[in-house]
Amino acid sequence: MGPYQPLMSEYPLTGKKHIRRFQSHWFKSYPWLEYSEKNIAFCFPCYLFSSKSSGKPGSDTFTVKGFHCWKKVNDREQCVFLTHMKKRSKFSS
Repeated sequence: MGPYQPLMSEYPLTGKKHIRRFQSHWFKSYPWLEYSEKNIAFCFPCYLFSSKSSGKPGSDTFTVKGFHCWKKVNDREQCVFLTHMKKRSKFSS
């Protein structure tokens, strides 16, 4: 099957000071991305195959809690999705 990637015309807004929302075009750049109707994102392979959390802060963001801080997606080299991909590739090599 694969990750749940619903294409919506608009996703729910989040934030108070800087209002942002999930963007459907991220599915093309990050095909592993899964979107929950609770307005959070997960890493589909990590969600399915990861074992216990490492105990480090944020280690369960893409597997248990879900990610929802959309501001951090377009943060150039600090993009949370790119950072996650680098960490995943380190462990899968």
